[in-house]
Amino acid sequence: MDKIKIRILYATPFGGMDKGGQVSLFYLINNLNTDNYTSLLVTLNEGELSDRVKKLGYEVFYRSFGSIKPKRLLKILSDIAWLVKLVKREEIAIMHKDHARDIFHASIVSLITGIPVIWHVRVTTPNPPLDMFNKLFVRKIIGISNAVNDRFIGFLYKRVKFIRILNCVDFKNFNIEEKVITNQKNKFNEGEDALIVTSSTQIVKVKGVDDFILSAAKLLTEGIDAKFPIIGQGSADDWNRVKNLISSLNVLGNVELLGYRNDVSAILLSSDIVVIASHENFEGGCPRLALEAMVAGKPLVATNIRGMKEIVNKNTALLIPEQSAKLMAGSIKKLLQNKELRSILSIEAKKLASEILDIKFYVSKIEKLYKSLITS
Repeated sequence: MDKIKIRILYATPFGGMDKGGQVSLFYLINNLNTDNYTSLLVTLNEGELSDRVKKLGYEVFYRSFGSIKPKRLLKILSDIAWLVKLVKREEIAIMHKDHARDIFHASIVSLITGIPVIWHVRVTTPNPPLDMFNKLFVRKIIGISNAVNDRFIGFLYKRVKFIRILNCVDFKNFNIEEKVITNQKNKFNEGEDALIVTSSTQIVKVKGVDDFILSAAKLLTEGIDAKFPIIGQGSADDWNRVKNLISSLNVLGNVELLGYRNDVSAILLSSDIVVIASHENFEGGCPRLALEAMVAGKPLVATNIRGMKEIVNKNTALLIPEQSAKLMAGSIKKLLQNKELRSILSIEAKKLASEILDIKFYVSKIEKLYKSLITS
């Protein structure tokens, strides 16, 4: 007789993989023990994430849940009825979701059906009305850092609901031939011998992209020979704002907006330094870029936000206060001019990554959580 598999319903409002949370979600779905688990996904629209999940042979459902407002009561009730029908028809054992709005609907469905809900929280930015409700009815909260836990403290919050599970990296993505890395480096340098200082982020102010560009401009005026590629997407307004900033600083030849890329691993491996400029009030933990840079063995210059300090340390990165282009430029310059220091940070970063970021650790912790919910 075939073994009965535990059916997990995942939900995220983003169907693509241009954000770290959706990358982590795919890693989880792709690496779960298929003898024990079957995955299903609910998302807003088609994209790289939904396409990849379907290629694994799993079902994907599309639904827009929308904002939680009194004037949208009929839509909210319709969404809840749809979700109740789905979890019953598909015999779902656990709902695992990452957005406060989706958690609101799932929490009500949980009250109706008894199916437990896991909230995978990736940002520290509070959402007071929904947070107050959601934290009472979810069974577990996975935070990508301990800093996430602070978002929920107060009003009947039970700390026992919280568990920290670091994001992971698929190490196989960094097994890239040397000639591919060299070719990527040559694309940036165009025959020159400049060092490459890379950042990968959403093109929004709270990710510190403006600070990174300002620091690059300062270094270039000081005669530093370097290229500063930026990987990532943003809204039309943010994109135009950043392009105008680059133009106004006259650094167009050295600071390049790459947009979304599916060869991030090769770009990081071709880089000499990786920079993370995120602001405290937005990040929930250590940004995925930091983890991937560590696996790639690249020295980091990063803002000392709480989640960052939980993972990197003085042996793997130079930490600086947020929103300080001047200090960022100083730390980048220090590394650019000190090859030995870059080497030390690289070795230690790669060593630490092997100890804490392997995808097997990540999946095993979540599978253990699933088992505890099922048996309880």
